Amino acid sequence: MSAASPESLLDVDMEAQSSSQSDNESDSSISSDFDQEFIAIFERRYCDLVREIENTRVLSPAPPVPKMSQLPLLDHFREYNVERWRRKLQVEPETFDVILSLIQEDPVFYNNSNNPQLPVEVQLAVFLFRAGHYGNAASPEDTAGWSGLSVGGVEKCTDRVIVALLALHDNAISLPNEPEKEAAKEWVEENSCPEWRDGFLVCDGSKIPFFSTTRTTR
Repeated sequence: MSAASPESLLDVDMEAQSSSQSDNESDSSISSDFDQEFIAIFERRYCDLVREIENTRVLSPAPPVPKMSQLPLLDHFREYNVERWRRKLQVEPETFDVILSLIQEDPVFYNNSNNPQLPVEVQLAVFLFRAGHYGNAASPEDTAGWSGLSVGGVEKCTDRVIVALLALHDNAISLPNEPEKEAAKEWVEENSCPEWRDGFLVCDGSKIPFFSTTRTTR
């Protein structure tokens, strides 16, 4: 058997390298085509999913939550049982009317939608109900059950009334002048004790007519 010449060995090696390079290019081309096809499929399915979410108002349909509004009872309470009115809204009916007159013209209660907002008095009642309660009773869910509105409707009513009330801040909130301070101090002194007369800004709540301040002895 004759030995192969160096030239023939070189030709074989170059042919092998060329074949290997061709195979690598072929594999790379196949891999690139697969990647592009995979990305195209992913993008198509992603777009289909986004379109489905955008066009579906309720992803998991369920029967509607039954509600029965108790708002009409406020009219009855106003006329026949003011104490029950206070329990719900924490203000007197006259106070409610004054607040309503101050905020009902606020632009926040008007829009250009074909669906008008709820009457301002309803939105104010919803806000006062939440403001006068705490814990779960003040939650949008419990307020929705009381008012017969949706949870989103309760939140919108609350937000709008807060915006309208904040617009009244500079007119409604002001520091007392000196005569008003002195009158308040005299009232505190008469209804509590002389030592507490300077605490006129914290006299809300129960007033206990102590003769003097209590002192702790050790």
